[in-house]
Amino acid sequence: MVLLAGCVVERGPVSSDDPGGWSFPGDPIGGPTQNHCKSDSACTGGDVCARDGGCWPASQVHAVHVSWTMRGMPANQTTCAAALDLQIGFYVSSDARDLGYAPVPCVQGKFTVDKLPTSYTGVRLGLANGDHRWQATTLDGVTGEATLDLPF
Repeated sequence: MVLLAGCVVERGPVSSDDPGGWSFPGDPIGGPTQNHCKSDSACTGGDVCARDGGCWPASQVHAVHVSWTMRGMPANQTTCAAALDLQIGFYVSSDARDLGYAPVPCVQGKFTVDKLPTSYTGVRLGLANGDHRWQATTLDGVTGEATLDLPF
């Protein structure tokens, strides 16, 4: 039997009442445009406040976990030397507008969002310095997981 142990440095889940470094696409994509919430208490009828600022039924919101490696190696101080800060964007396949967050420290190797509408089906990850080299992939619709390998 082989036992593997490791440590993942991770930003805790981004909560809906922590605005952090979010950038918004305008109106919530695919959701009600009249509701712009900052916390669940701003929503009615049991809806939850998702990261896009919209009140959504809980069944249309899920947690998302995006992990990355650097040139096939785990993200750490050495492999992230050329990409200290990243930016992440979540998107709907039929719409180019992103729900973004920056800065995301590269060494974390993982970014978690607690309440993302299921209408967001893809994720982009790139340098936060405006370089515009992005890697993109699809979010798993069941698990909310995505993995990217960055070439920086």
